This record gives sequence, structure tokens and C-alpha cells, in this order.
Amino acid sequence: MEACDNGAISIVKLLLAKGADINITDTEGRTPFYLSCRSGNADLVDLMIDKKCELYKANNHGKTPLMSACNGGHLSIVEKLIELNARINIADKSGKTPFYWACVGGNICVVELLISKGCIVSADNDGKTPLMAVCCKEQDILGADIAGTDKKGRTPFFWSCCGGNINVVKLLMAKRCDIDKANKCGITPLMEASKKEHVSVVKLLIEKADLTITDEDEQTIFFLACAVGCDINQPNNDGVTPLMKACSQGHLPIIKLLIEKVGDLNVTDSDGQTLYYWSGIGGIDVQIKTLLKNKGCDIK
Repeated sequence: MEACDNGAISIVKLLLAKGADINITDTEGRTPFYLSCRSGNADLVDLMIDKKCELYKANNHGKTPLMSACNGGHLSIVEKLIELNARINIADKSGKTPFYWACVGGNICVVELLISKGCIVSADNDGKTPLMAVCCKEQDILGADIAGTDKKGRTPFFWSCCGGNINVVKLLMAKRCDIDKANKCGITPLMEASKKEHVSVVKLLIEKADLTITDEDEQTIFFLACAVGCDINQPNNDGVTPLMKACSQGHLPIIKLLIEKVGDLNVTDSDGQTLYYWSGIGGIDVQIKTLLKNKGCDIK
């Protein structure tokens, strides 16, 4: 079995000649053929097929040799198994199909092959779709439902922010997904990215996301960011800080929180504009301006 897993065809031939059991299983229920498919050695797979091994036996988790090949992105092996009538819409015990595993593996050719064969695009037992699996990696989107949620209310965009893949995040934003859609605990994609300390994602979202949303414990994004030790004073490329952004949008509770965490209230952006200037962008808010003045902010 070790030889099959490593794709060592010469050793496999020797062992088979010595009478090794071709359909033996390990403690996880994996057969030599399953491991051969996982190895990606197409010649080894052909050898096992010629020796009349059991082609479709799943492991203890219900994962089949086809799923293993799809997961590994082994196109020629997937093609061979489909020719031999391997079931493309069967699901393992967690509800994951060969198509789901192909998306996890990230080989677009395998994904396209399964689509051309009429595979069903379905979620697993937790409601996690293949698109959500893709969003955990830096892979492209296949025209799938970008608004769907799993059983915990997490969208593909939420998963992309959780994974920290800025390219996928930008792609979904370009598709006009709901960037503020929270999960069932009230956690938004921005909050999740902040907790995971995905700085590039946070910087992107903080310009567009609703900063006033709170989770089920009434905690804002900035409260959560502080809790995990993120630098909430970090400016963007234009020198604009989160506090400046909050001032421009008139979010008084957030401003109060950030002021307690900011050392210098007279820091300026790249154009030399102060917090007091930013507080007037969204219209005159007397409470905010009074707060800044009382805290020693330069009002010039």
C-alpha cells in the first residue's frame, strides 16, 4: 500500500508477483487502488485495473478512488475512471461529491470535465458549496451562486475573507456580492478577516464595508480587531486611518472607541488633512467635533 501511495510501480509489480492482496484495506478503509489514484501515477492505475482490482470501493469516510483523483487534480486518472463508469454524483459521508473534491483540488480541467459529464453541483452536509470551497483557495469562480449560504449562514464571500485570499475577495466584490452579509452569529466578512489577521483583506474592506454592524454580542469590527491585537491605527496608502474614516461617516460610538486606542489625534493623511477635517466630510456633526476638540485634536 505504501508503494501504491508513492506511485512506485516497479515495487507494486514485484509485490503483486509475490501474491500481495490487491484489495486489502488499511485502518482507514483505503485500498491499494484508492492510494494509486491518489498518487497520480496513471501507469500504476492502469496496472491495477489490468489486475482486476476493486475499482469503486470507498474508504471509511465514503471517499471513493474517483474523489481521491479529483482531489489530487489527476485529470487522466479521472478520465479513465469515468470511462469505467465510476459514479460522478455519489457523495461521501460528509456530503462531498467528486465535483466538490475537484474544486478543493483546484484543477480547472478536472472541474470542466465533470461539468461536461453532467455532474450535479451540490453542497455538503454542512451546506458548504463547491464555490465556498474554491473561495478558501486562490482559484477562479465558475459562475456559481455567490449569494448562497451554508448552515451557519456563511457566504462564499465570507469564506474568501476567512481564507485571506485577496484575489478571490476582489473577484467576488467585482461580482457585486453582499460584502456585509453576516453569518448566524452576526460575524461579518470584515470581522472574520480581522480575527484571522488578514491585513490586506481588512484594508480593502474597511473602505467599503459597513463599520457600524455589531455581532450577537454587540461588538463592532474595531472591538474585535483590538481583541486580537490588530493595529487599528494602520493607515491606507493615502495615509487615511480607520479613525479618519469613522469620522467622515459620523460613527460616534466607533470614534469613541478608536480615540481611546489612538496615541496621536493630530496625525494627518498624505494630503495633510487632520481628523477635524475628516469629521466634516459627511456634514457637520457637533458631537463629533466637540469630542475631538475636548480630546485635544487640532481644530485648525
